[in-house]
This record gives sequence, structure tokens and C-alpha cells, in this order.
Amino acid sequence: MANDKTQKTIDEVEELAEEVTASADIASGGADLADAKALMHAWIDEASAIVTIPALGRVALVHPSGVQSTIISPELPFRMSKPVNFKE
Repeated sequence: MANDKTQKTIDEVEELAEEVTASADIASGGADLADAKALMHAWIDEASAIVTIPALGRVALVHPSGVQSTIISPELPFRMSKPVNFKE
């Protein structure tokens, strides 16, 4: 079961999908969430390169086929960025 903040975000994403007449699959707990995470991990593991762009709030995965997939997030690019080292 999703907590209140998670449920609020799920509702916002689902509402956006409805605005553009698109369906959404929601996995917020149990086996459904575990399966979704496993699929995402496998998809990420297939990437041949990852480009992190904190200023744009994006992480781009480049797949062996040359296809680019973008994850838009205010947190992920900063979590993945290496600290600046002015001594090097």
C-alpha cells in the first residue's frame, strides 16, 4: 500500500495520463511493484552509456541500438553526479 505522498504523486501522474487520453499501469506494492522494479533494473542494465545532466534534471540512457531513453527527475541526476574537484 502506498503512503500518502506516494499516492498523491500516483494520482497526479494518472490524472496527467487521463488528460492526454492515455492509460497508465500503476505498481505501488507487493508483487506488482517487485516485478516492475525487476523489469526496470534489466532495462537499465542493458544500457551501453548513461549521460547525467543535472542542470536539466535528466539522465539519458543510451541503448546498444542507439536509442536514447530519458528519465526526468529533480533528484536522480544530482544523486548520480560526481562532486566537482578543482584540484585536478
